Amino acid sequence: MVEEIQSPWHADIREHGSYTEESELEDDEELIADAPFGKEWHELAIKTAIWLAVKNGHKHIGFTTGKQQCARWGELDGLMNLYDNDIPKTLKKIASQYDCANDWATISTRRPDGKIYYERPHGWVVKDTNHNPLTPPLKNKDVALFFLNQRGSMVKEPIRLLQISPDLKRAMYAGNIPLFGW
Repeated sequence: MVEEIQSPWHADIREHGSYTEESELEDDEELIADAPFGKEWHELAIKTAIWLAVKNGHKHIGFTTGKQQCARWGELDGLMNLYDNDIPKTLKKIASQYDCANDWATISTRRPDGKIYYERPHGWVVKDTNHNPLTPPLKNKDVALFFLNQRGSMVKEPIRLLQISPDLKRAMYAGNIPLFGW
């Protein structure tokens, strides 16, 4: 299951812009180099996920939707575009080239009832939807997330599902799918 695909480099460029020469900068600006694969970075992430799935013997890869990402991070056009346009387009391309099923599935998962917060200097605190603490401060973020996820309510969620076909597996092992470009 691919929960999230992101590129902090590209996010920084969207926020601050990119520069190729230090002389282009104003006094208070940071130098952020232009990123490679400006429009195709998500394809690299998907191909990497496929490589990991093949290597570990998985038969399918699931991908979250824009709606699920916006529920997690807020209503952002970029999330909707990435998860509901760019990723599906890449999955369709891969599916058609390598005879893969590219479909929907419904999974049962837990939807957290609350959030975790970092409170300096004590640690991570799990709070309910009314911001009431449910745990004392925890030193480990993963423990806090685990606790939060275990107390969530069970829900059924639709996800995109890409089958790892024998053709895709052979192409990946043979090195016929370049990580960069097509």
